[in-house]
Amino acid sequence: MIAVLVDPFHAPGWPKAFDATPSAGASRTFGVRPAQAGELRQDGQLPANAEEALIAGQPLCVVSKHASFGTLADVVLYVHSRRGNELSVGYFVYWSVERPWGPNLPTYTLLPSLAIDSAYTHFFFLLPGLQRALYGAGDIEGATVIYEVGPDGTLEAKGAYADDELHDGVELTPRDLLTKDGKVALMTDVWSHQLGAPGAASHYEREHEHAEASCFSGPTLKPLTSNTARAFRLGSVSGPLRARPAWRAAL
Repeated sequence: MIAVLVDPFHAPGWPKAFDATPSAGASRTFGVRPAQAGELRQDGQLPANAEEALIAGQPLCVVSKHASFGTLADVVLYVHSRRGNELSVGYFVYWSVERPWGPNLPTYTLLPSLAIDSAYTHFFFLLPGLQRALYGAGDIEGATVIYEVGPDGTLEAKGAYADDELHDGVELTPRDLLTKDGKVALMTDVWSHQLGAPGAASHYEREHEHAEASCFSGPTLKPLTSNTARAFRLGSVSGPLRARPAWRAAL
């Protein structure tokens, strides 16, 4: 009955690339104060808005190795932290829905996927299911990419942390992440969209593998605000609730 209490008509909207300026009550990326133009921080590092420019300038691609349900949003949100030349960026990737259909054993045997879809995702295929009641709108997965900031301000991915299908932690290497054209790729190969699949870069480059890739940069990479975190029940740095690997960047 808990799923019936969830109002299907008032789900929050994931931010768009060209949203209007946030209201005065909308805070920025979890306490990171935007620096004024030309301002230098006392520790000699880049000001927060310059770091955001670096992040926005580094294209991120999300690769889907197999077909899965849900529409991928046109914006990826992030949190970040900086220690010396190491810049950690936690990406929050949004799909409109999570449903257990695709090239997997539960689908091939039919009954497991039917059972999951009729309770977890959709309550008797009519109302939002337990997933919405327990976790919030949509399906949000996360990953943290560790970058080294070069003397010229370029970013080089040194590794990443994400989840596998069982929500166990996965470490990804530069070979998994770095494409030949300078992008960083993360990949899902399961119906539940976790981003810990290895070999994202090679699948991005192999058209014959039928891997679908969506790439984000500039206005489609945006800092996460506390308002959005609250609306989608993402939690916080001290109490992460969804997309846990992404919160690692802000520790």
